[in-house]
Amino acid sequence: MESLYLKRPFLISNLLYAAKPTTQFFERHKVGWVENSIQKQVDILQAYSEDSHAQEAMKKAFEKLPTTFDSDAFAQMIVQDAEKFLRDTSVSNL
Repeated sequence: MESLYLKRPFLISNLLYAAKPTTQFFERHKVGWVENSIQKQVDILQAYSEDSHAQEAMKKAFEKLPTTFDSDAFAQMIVQDAEKFLRDTSVSNL
């Protein structure tokens, strides 16, 4: 969480790799990577360090990131996400 608050790209590997919500978060917000292969991790970091456009895109993604450390606001965000999910799911099932 500190990495996100400090707006630092984050690479997740073995430890949290299996956590599906973590993967979904990074896919949605584009503020880091989820990769288990060491060689691919090296490739990702090397490409990122050499690509100023990717770094700028990451910076913009962090500016849009909803970072909230208030427990009431966090609970409300969870409720809103669940409500949106239910609305989207019910519409797609029609």
